[in-house]
Formats: sequence, structure tokens, C-alpha cells
Amino acid sequence: DVAVAGFTVYAATDRGLGIVEYLPFTMQQKAAYYERHLVEWGQKRLGFIHKLEWDDGLKEFVREISDNDGGYSGDYLAAQSYRYAVTKEPVARQEAVNTFQALRWLEAVTAIPGFPARAVWAKGERGHQARHGSGGYAAEWHDTKDGRFEWKGDTSSDEICSHFYATSIFLDLAAQGEEARQARNHLARMA
Repeated sequence: DVAVAGFTVYAATDRGLGIVEYLPFTMQQKAAYYERHLVEWGQKRLGFIHKLEWDDGLKEFVREISDNDGGYSGDYLAAQSYRYAVTKEPVARQEAVNTFQALRWLEAVTAIPGFPARAVWAKGERGHQARHGSGGYAAEWHDTKDGRFEWKGDTSSDEICSHFYATSIFLDLAAQGEEARQARNHLARMA
């Protein structure tokens, strides 16, 4: 059954009572809410943003190191760059710089100029390493020279679009000094 009282909806289900309550948030409050959850839920790792998925064996949510790590992180880079442009908060710029450096690492780890990996997996880490690739093919994971990491090499056009979009926003709104040179070079190598 469903009942509504004011700005609250109560949904009775076979598994319990669900309560959905309308709370007015400013954009800044909403952003702070999600930023807190990225940290508390463990979705930030090595400068990247990850989705979580259920692990039946562990009976908990774990990070998936996936096809979209560069894309998710690019969205975060753009968001933090916009945030810095509006608020001038140093923490927003630092988050943007950290995420940009992670995206640069995706290119550096492949040792192929202009070709960023989709993701980086630290050997022995806990989580799910993507086993699928583009177009229904198996995932393409490669060892780094030092053997500490693997990088996912079946990079697709949407990942490249994310790098171009996020890096150009970073360059225009948050990059300073050496970071601006790095951003221009990253874009030029991919182009």
C-alpha cells in the first residue's frame, strides 16, 4: 500500500516500510551530499570514481574497476572544475587537479602516446575487475612494466570523449601553470 502525508510518501512492501521524504536542497547541499557518499561508500580510489556492485560472496558492495572509470572520473573532473569556477573553493580545485592527474595516468600507464586505458587495477586489490570488453569481447587487461598494476586496453570512443570534454573544461576553468601545459599536451596527444 502507499500513503502520502504532506511531503512524505510511505510505501508498505512485503519486505518492510519504505519512506520517501521531500527535502528541499540547494545545488551546493546536493553536491555535498553526493561528495560525502563518494568518500563514505569507497567510490573514490587512486584519483578515480567508481561504481559499486554487490558481491555475493562478501555480502557487501565493492568497487567495480570497469569500462567506465575514465568516463566517470571525467564527469567528476568537469563537475569539480565547474565548482571551482563558481565557488573558488581550494578543495574543489584540488579535487579537479587530482582527478586530472588520474586521467593523465590512464594514458601514461599504457605507454602508447594519446591512448588512455579505460581503467587501472592494482594487483591483489579487493573489488571486481571487469571481465567484459567492448562489443561483447572479453576484457583486454595488460600488465604494467613494474607488475603492480593492470590496465584495461579496449578503450572506446565514449571514454575518449570524456577525456576531451573533462580536460578542456579543466583547462578553461581550473588548471593553473604546469597543469595547463599538461592539459593542452594531453588533448594534443589524443587528437
